[in-house]
Amino acid sequence: MQRQRGYSIRRQPDGYLPEPFQAPASAGYCRQPLARSGQAMIESMIVMLVICLLFFGLFQLAHGFAHREILRHAAARAARARTVGFNHWMCTKVMRAATIPNAGRMLQPQETFVDATLREAIDTLSPGALWDWALATTPDNSRAAFERARIPDYLASANSARASYILDYEGWDDIRGSGLGGGAGGTIGNQLEIRLEQKYPLSIMVRGLYDWVGALTPALESGELTLRGNYEIEGHYQLYLDDRGL
Repeated sequence: MQRQRGYSIRRQPDGYLPEPFQAPASAGYCRQPLARSGQAMIESMIVMLVICLLFFGLFQLAHGFAHREILRHAAARAARARTVGFNHWMCTKVMRAATIPNAGRMLQPQETFVDATLREAIDTLSPGALWDWALATTPDNSRAAFERARIPDYLASANSARASYILDYEGWDDIRGSGLGGGAGGTIGNQLEIRLEQKYPLSIMVRGLYDWVGALTPALESGELTLRGNYEIEGHYQLYLDDRGL
């Protein structure tokens, strides 16, 4: 009897197939390669899930910080308008114009902007060629130019009804402000304080991560966070205007 590469070979007539050699369990042989492969797949899925949660969490954190900085900028613009004596409606228009990046979809005017060149490229180019074309092409900014052109007309509007036909966004009504005028609200001694608030919705994955660490953070009653932007400035209008609560 001879042994060769784990097989038991006996001298047999021609045409006889050798039978596999069965190694004892104590020999240290592992017969579960498929089990190890499945375990690696599950571990990889768990790691990818954690990485995706971290990525989306960091992305929404950065997005939320950007929203808050825009609210602070809008509060500063409204405060500068208020400190020289503009009334409540004018300060509100200035605040809204500064919060356009946070305001979402444009409702008025109802214009449809279609980039014909981009549409043709999507219909004709392969994904790789489309990616190269997008990197080498200057994007169409006609929509942004259209919105910028209507902002002066919006700021010159006499009332809310007329302004809503010039420019309107779906998120403007969700931005609440105080200290914009119309009485003593927001006045602290000789200081003016503008306070803005806006609800910021969380994505499903980030909401799940937030609930998972709920023992370390206050519980959420809804899937939203409240972002705030404050700004204080010295009041000057008292020197040359008679504020009658306008």
